Amino acid sequence: MCRMSRSNVNVNISNVDLERLVGEALAEYGSDVETTVREVAEDVGKEAVKKLKSTSPTGTGAWKGHYKSGWKTKKDGNKVTVHNKKYQLTHLLENGHDVINKKGEVIGHAGARKHIKPVEEWVQEEYENKLKQKIERGL
Repeated sequence: MCRMSRSNVNVNISNVDLERLVGEALAEYGSDVETTVREVAEDVGKEAVKKLKSTSPTGTGAWKGHYKSGWKTKKDGNKVTVHNKKYQLTHLLENGHDVINKKGEVIGHAGARKHIKPVEEWVQEEYENKLKQKIERGL
């Protein structure tokens, strides 16, 4: 059987020193959180691009694959934006559109091809979950 004795240690810290130490600890934690937020945003953004490339509609003829391969991420500080180089097509493909001939007459309707909304919903959930996990593990 082993007995451990406790000894009291008196440490005197002035209010100024305590404020400085707490301030330094908070600044370091804030920096760690900022780095973690940026890393998680970049990781989820890259995964979103992969998902969009695999679920986006493929064109025909000369346009085959141009829209699908156009997904990229853009970083601005802690913000990551997922976008397509053929941005004009995103709304038309996601929501559908009228088909108009050269005379300006509506000759049909191209149905919606929902490929962005499911990935957007996944990103929101995945970002929150990954961030929680990292913070719970101590960044």
